[in-house]
Amino acid sequence: MGKKAICEECGKTITSKNDLVTTTALLKLTTYCKDCYVERIKSFSSLFVSNTPLNGKYSNVMSVIV
Repeated sequence: MGKKAICEECGKTITSKNDLVTTTALLKLTTYCKDCYVERIKSFSSLFVSNTPLNGKYSNVMSVIV
């Protein structure tokens, strides 16, 4: 990875592209490590917090459809 990605929840530096999960929180792009996303963020969803990762298959398909 070119730039350092830091988890917004735990502050850990994300070294692997496979451990990086990006989503939106309060209409802002937010990065999480895979562990924090699975444990804390995925269970919470609202109008301003999306629990769907932006760097996944679902988002790729939706961007083609829209």
